[in-house]
Amino acid sequence: MAKQSADQVSDWNGQSGERWLANQARLDALVSVFGLATIEAAAPATGGRVLDIG
Repeated sequence: MAKQSADQVSDWNGQSGERWLANQARLDALVSVFGLATIEAAAPATGGRVLDIG
């Protein structure tokens, strides 16, 4: 497990992280529809609390 974690850290600190950062606005736009649909479906009440996991 430690090896996998180290590999992920290395990957995100390298080319994968650079590519993600370069495309962040485009990626955020692509996935925003899912976040908005989730909020609409959950219909949280004013003053309520929401836990975002991940």
